[in-house]
Amino acid sequence: MENSTIPVEHMSVDNVAALSEKETKQYLTPFAFKMDNSLFGLPLATPTKRGVALLIDLLLVALLSDIPGVLLALAIAITLYYLGNKKRAQDQNKTKGRKRRATMRFIAASMAFIILLSVLPALFKLVGIEEGQHQDSVDNNSLSLSQSLSIGAITLSTLQKIHNSHCKKIECWQVELTAVAANIANVSVENEINVAPTELSEIFTDIVQEIDLPKKDKEQLITAMQTSYDKEIFQQPSELIKNSENKIIKDSSVIEQPSKPINKAQTDVAIVLAGDESLMSGDTLEEKETNRQAYSLIAWLKGIINDLGLGFGWAMFYFTVSIALGKGQTLGKKLLKIKVIQLDGTPLSLWDSFGRYGGYGAGLATGLLGFIQIYWDPNKQAIHDKISATVVIDLNKARKPILD
Repeated sequence: MENSTIPVEHMSVDNVAALSEKETKQYLTPFAFKMDNSLFGLPLATPTKRGVALLIDLLLVALLSDIPGVLLALAIAITLYYLGNKKRAQDQNKTKGRKRRATMRFIAASMAFIILLSVLPALFKLVGIEEGQHQDSVDNNSLSLSQSLSIGAITLSTLQKIHNSHCKKIECWQVELTAVAANIANVSVENEINVAPTELSEIFTDIVQEIDLPKKDKEQLITAMQTSYDKEIFQQPSELIKNSENKIIKDSSVIEQPSKPINKAQTDVAIVLAGDESLMSGDTLEEKETNRQAYSLIAWLKGIINDLGLGFGWAMFYFTVSIALGKGQTLGKKLLKIKVIQLDGTPLSLWDSFGRYGGYGAGLATGLLGFIQIYWDPNKQAIHDKISATVVIDLNKARKPILD
């Protein structure tokens, strides 16, 4: 026997079986449009208040958007752990959803682990670079053991002469100390010793401090020794000075030459790397970049962190979490004393808040008409309110009783 269909206009109540809430996904029933009668008479928020609250929230999101995506992922991890907390579930007398909460805690712990893998190596590398630069600076500005012994021997000999000297006036000391400075200059050039200006100033200062003269006279002696040192350096044969300069350049140079000769074709595409300033051909650079693109499990997991920062965004996180955990109030709505509620009277869950935020995209897709409809809608519902079955009420106004 063939099944015959009855036109809708010819249907009657007798043709429809008794409806129950279990059949809401099979038949058109009033249960899907259930509304809590206790909400009747609540005052609706004005479009002006809702607009100001939204501007405050958008300003806060704009400030949050400058924060790195890693911190956004960390905030998501903390939120998931909070929502999956056993103690929170016990306080709210929730007996169902244990697997869901356990999954949330696992995802939160995994995200925290990935964040540590992403942040800690960069932090350790930064600390290592700073320590290395400090050590290089110390090494470059320090003398070798033999060089230090040579300069130290002259200094000790000079100090011994000072103790045995009979000079009392600055003129006498000036003659002796200028000769000492000239001697240091000769030793520096002959032994290819690069004495830094700061070290040279410390040597002259240590020598002069052993002399019992006023501070002004001591400063004059240091200047005289520096002048004598410079004069003696310039009077040295040019070959000795050149050898000394070449030695200095060889020790302090940071420019590395290419390990292989670069032919003419490669010279046209040779570049200078900013890291170590060494010459490298385009083929070599391309090979290195290819090696860097080798994917590993850790690199893939780290990429998830960046995808979270770009895919979800602070706006989605803010509007979703603040509505759910703030019991229908973002910061802007809390300041304006307005609140989002569901028409069925149930609290807004994280998923409900997420769906409501998705309605903002629908408002933009309609050319803002979805937002403007708040002015003529009977219940002042914008398109995102229609999608999520919510309304925004004003907490400052009194409820209006419903007349029978």
